[in-house]
Amino acid sequence: MVPSGEVPIGVFPTDIEPGEGGNPDPPAPIGQPLPVDGQAASISIKGIVTSVTTDDEGVPVSFLVVGANGSFDSAVIHVVAETLILQMPEGNRQSAQAIVVGAEVVITSSGPVRESYPVQIDGAEVLIYPR
Repeated sequence: MVPSGEVPIGVFPTDIEPGEGGNPDPPAPIGQPLPVDGQAASISIKGIVTSVTTDDEGVPVSFLVVGANGSFDSAVIHVVAETLILQMPEGNRQSAQAIVVGAEVVITSSGPVRESYPVQIDGAEVLIYPR
């Protein structure tokens, strides 16, 4: 029996059964969002779009944000069908073509983070601000 909150030398906290030795929850599966009170973790990234990748018809499918502050210093944001793109400050809905190099953006997402550098996420909401 391990005293609560203590982990013996040579034992990783994930080696201890949930509920024992200060490990109340099992580890989250790799590639899945970390739970926060039963919710997916929210990710926020603010920065400048430095490159845009388009499909064969010229529609942006992903873009790189750098110089960011928030959860990460840079990230590749994937534009998916559910991505909401808004032009600020009015909040007018835009198409993906509004995402251009040099745009100042704030991205929020609650989906999984693909762990690479830079991280990759699906953009749930993209706010585009005038520069």
